[in-house]
Amino acid sequence: MNMILPIREGVPIAIADEAVAAGRPTAAELDRLAIPRKTLAHRRTPGRLTPEQSDRLVHILRLVSAAEECLRFRPAALGVAGGSTSARCPAMLRAWMS
Repeated sequence: MNMILPIREGVPIAIADEAVAAGRPTAAELDRLAIPRKTLAHRRTPGRLTPEQSDRLVHILRLVSAAEECLRFRPAALGVAGGSTSARCPAMLRAWMS
């Protein structure tokens, strides 16, 4: 899918909300890696992220998706949300997710 136009227009804030609700990424990770919480709160009024924020969010979502596909795990396998830690998940990745 071509994401250039949606990124240039700014993706809807609901995309970030849905991703956080699914735990990919967590609110803390989104705050640290892409869009600070205060900035995210300010973007709620216009309802869209800026092109730069959209680009960062899309990159993070693609990275998470690629990691899940490549390693064939879901957050529950990492011990997130009550799941058990998978032996297939490298210790470094478990540490990063915590």
